[in-house]
Amino acid sequence: GTLKSSQKGILVSWYELPAGAPYRYLIVAGNFTRNELPAGIGKLPWKFTAVRELWTDRETRENELRSMPIPANHFRLFGIR
Repeated sequence: GTLKSSQKGILVSWYELPAGAPYRYLIVAGNFTRNELPAGIGKLPWKFTAVRELWTDRETRENELRSMPIPANHFRLFGIR
Protein backbone atom coordinates (compact mmCIF):
# COMPACT_ATOMS: atom_id res chain seq x y z
CA GLY A 1 0.00 0.00 0.00
CA THR A 2 0.94 3.59 -0.39
CA LEU A 3 0.86 6.33 2.17
CA LYS A 4 0.75 10.03 1.24
CA SER A 5 0.23 13.39 2.83
CA SER A 6 -2.55 15.68 1.68
CA GLN A 7 -0.13 18.59 2.15
CA LYS A 8 2.08 19.79 -0.69
CA GLY A 9 5.64 19.78 0.62
CA ILE A 10 5.18 16.90 3.07
CA LEU A 11 6.72 13.65 1.84
CA VAL A 12 5.87 10.38 3.58
CA SER A 13 7.63 7.03 3.44
CA TRP A 14 7.04 3.87 5.42
CA TYR A 15 9.09 0.80 6.25
CA GLU A 16 8.10 -2.66 7.40
CA LEU A 17 10.41 -3.66 10.22
CA PRO A 18 11.75 -7.19 10.85
CA ALA A 19 10.21 -9.60 13.34
CA GLY A 20 11.33 -8.82 16.89
CA ALA A 21 11.48 -5.04 16.33
CA PRO A 22 9.48 -2.93 18.83
CA TYR A 23 7.19 -1.70 16.01
CA ARG A 24 5.80 -3.40 12.94
CA TYR A 25 6.00 -0.30 10.72
CA LEU A 26 7.90 2.97 10.78
CA ILE A 27 6.49 6.09 9.11
CA VAL A 28 8.72 9.06 8.26
CA ALA A 29 6.93 12.33 7.40
CA GLY A 30 9.24 15.12 6.23
CA ASN A 31 8.38 18.78 5.76
CA PHE A 32 10.41 20.12 2.85
CA THR A 33 9.02 23.65 3.02
CA ARG A 34 9.93 26.82 4.90
CA ASN A 35 6.64 26.83 6.83
CA GLU A 36 5.17 24.62 9.55
CA LEU A 37 2.55 22.31 8.05
CA PRO A 38 0.24 19.60 9.37
CA ALA A 39 1.41 16.06 8.58
CA GLY A 40 -1.70 15.45 6.47
CA ILE A 41 -1.60 11.66 6.84
CA GLY A 42 -5.01 10.06 6.46
CA LYS A 43 -6.20 6.58 7.31
CA LEU A 44 -3.42 4.03 7.75
CA PRO A 45 -3.49 1.06 5.33
CA TRP A 46 -2.72 -1.55 8.01
CA LYS A 47 -4.37 -3.08 11.03
CA PHE A 48 -2.61 -1.77 14.12
CA THR A 49 -2.94 -1.52 17.88
CA ALA A 50 -0.96 1.67 18.64
CA VAL A 51 0.69 4.69 17.02
CA ARG A 52 3.58 6.43 18.80
CA GLU A 53 5.32 9.67 17.79
CA LEU A 54 8.89 8.59 18.46
CA TRP A 55 10.65 11.94 19.03
CA THR A 56 8.33 12.83 21.92
CA ASP A 57 7.67 9.18 22.88
CA ARG A 58 3.94 9.95 22.99
CA GLU A 59 1.01 7.74 22.02
CA THR A 60 -1.15 9.38 19.38
CA ARG A 61 -4.40 8.55 17.61
CA GLU A 62 -4.70 7.82 13.93
CA ASN A 63 -6.81 10.94 13.35
CA GLU A 64 -4.07 13.14 14.91
CA LEU A 65 -1.74 12.18 12.04
CA ARG A 66 -3.73 14.50 9.79
CA SER A 67 -3.31 17.64 11.94
CA MET A 68 -0.03 17.06 13.83
CA PRO A 69 2.29 19.96 12.97
CA ILE A 70 5.71 19.40 11.45
CA PRO A 71 8.07 22.38 11.69
CA ALA A 72 9.71 23.72 8.53
CA ASN A 73 12.59 21.56 7.27
CA HIS A 74 11.98 18.87 9.93
CA PHE A 75 10.50 15.41 10.03
CA ARG A 76 8.55 13.21 12.42
CA LEU A 77 8.89 9.51 13.07
CA PHE A 78 5.94 7.31 13.94
CA GLY A 79 6.11 3.75 15.20
CA ILE A 80 3.11 1.54 14.37
CA ARG A 81 2.35 -1.61 16.39
